[in-house]
Amino acid sequence: MKVTHVNTFDITGGASRATYRLHQALCRLGVDSKLVTLDRQSADPTVVQAPSTRAESSLRRAVFEYLQARRTNVSDCIFTVAHPGVDISALPEVADADIVNLHWVGQFLGPQSVGALLDQGKRLVWRLSDQWSFTGGCHYATGCTGYERDCSDCPQLAASERALPKAVFADRRRNYADRSMHIVSPSRWLAGCARRSALYHDKDIRVIPNGIDADSFSRVPGARKMLGLREDSFVLLFVAVQFDRRKGFVEMAESAARCLLDPAMAALAGEGRLELLCIGSERYSPPDSSLPFRFLGATSDNLVLRAAYSAADVFIIPSLEENFPSTVLEAMCCATPVIGFDSGGIPDIIAHGATGLVTPTGDVEALAQAILTLQRDPARRRAMGETGLARVRSEFSSENQTRRYLDLYAEILEQPALATQGARPSARPPAAYAALLSGARPLVREESAQSLAGTLERVFRHRARGEFAPAHGILDDMLARGFEVVEALRTKGGLYAAQGRFDDALACFNMCLAKRPGSPDLLANVSDALRMAGRFDEALAVLDDIERAEPGFSGLALKRARIRAAVVAAG
Repeated sequence: MKVTHVNTFDITGGASRATYRLHQALCRLGVDSKLVTLDRQSADPTVVQAPSTRAESSLRRAVFEYLQARRTNVSDCIFTVAHPGVDISALPEVADADIVNLHWVGQFLGPQSVGALLDQGKRLVWRLSDQWSFTGGCHYATGCTGYERDCSDCPQLAASERALPKAVFADRRRNYADRSMHIVSPSRWLAGCARRSALYHDKDIRVIPNGIDADSFSRVPGARKMLGLREDSFVLLFVAVQFDRRKGFVEMAESAARCLLDPAMAALAGEGRLELLCIGSERYSPPDSSLPFRFLGATSDNLVLRAAYSAADVFIIPSLEENFPSTVLEAMCCATPVIGFDSGGIPDIIAHGATGLVTPTGDVEALAQAILTLQRDPARRRAMGETGLARVRSEFSSENQTRRYLDLYAEILEQPALATQGARPSARPPAAYAALLSGARPLVREESAQSLAGTLERVFRHRARGEFAPAHGILDDMLARGFEVVEALRTKGGLYAAQGRFDDALACFNMCLAKRPGSPDLLANVSDALRMAGRFDEALAVLDDIERAEPGFSGLALKRARIRAAVVAAG
């Protein structure tokens, strides 16, 4: 059986991590599984980057920026239209696949991209990460039910753009609404939304919860020391790639502020023994700067993430809209109890009163009381954590998820093969698409083949494919021409570090520092290379130098955590 998964990213973000875990689990069972992605960050040879030109990438960015500038205040969650989408139907990994399993493909596959796969007669499974595949562009509808009809009068876009979601929805309907597809939702909530949608109401819709390997994503001994946290602190953890309003950061912060009205919690805070640890975007400003937040920044480093979950007394997930958050599974794998709102798929995972507490969505007082309840009862926290770990092993294991997908794939393969229809007659693109591109094109950044951004993009593409020789060749040409020498040397140092040539990497960074003495960004590169080389004390010392020179430099806490994590991993 040949299975090809398709996801915009391979390891960045919760949806990508869930996709990659399923792909890895299938590979471990001997399935010929591949992952096609638009933005490859891993070095996994089973991950394939779809071809995309510099001009196409620039236009995608411009379309995204154009739409974000025309959003209403109804939602700040992303709104994406994959036009022009990428046609992956001719890729060997796709053409040869028995099953094509789509996942999160925003800004990657448009309706016509999906239609092209169906034209080939591909057996198509689509695992839903959010509502995007059956809406006119929103990833979360924020209470709107327009997707049950035709997505006209979209409340998330300005009135001048209201024709676009309806046109996207109609394009989806034309390309795949009446064709054979199998829809998988990790949560009961999202499955219910899909069944009510105008596009999927007559489709085969299954619920298969995401899984996780509790043995590989496990508790880390000495996690607090690794993260620089006091052993006697009470630590709350919040994790989100982006702090959209739907993620509930504001509600979490307000609940924390209410907790400080409790004398015991106020005493902890006064003694420096209360920590609100946050992993994700550092762009967000806490509504109350007096709260003891510690922002580590964004990371996809599994060891750092495991350390954060292990260090926490309680993991908080106050999302107002959510599908099936991988973060809850990750916390439970580390035997950490979870408190969350009763939204989306959160109550599918948390067994209220056994593995954590579920409170009414948006009720900040109830969330505060739940935090106080567990803060006062360490024994209950420990019991909930152990029960949560047992629940992951019994109900949300990687093995369970993989078996369910293999059963689904086998069932689909037993059905008669779909007829290859060939390309459908070309239809005139909706006028709203033309208007979108017309508005976005002025935002395209001019990047000639000789521009810095354009040149480095070519380097990074080679690096993503593990092609170091041509990547170095491009940089050597830049150096020979005297073009952006510092950036060329800096990028070359990054390539050397990725190759394990740490002395060469450090030599490049030091040459950069000779031209830009004391640059904190370059010193951070030096620290990273020292960490990768196993020279941990030197790496920490460089970070100390940066902090003395520029105390507000972003990401220092995360870099220190990664060094401590590397120390633990090195034994």
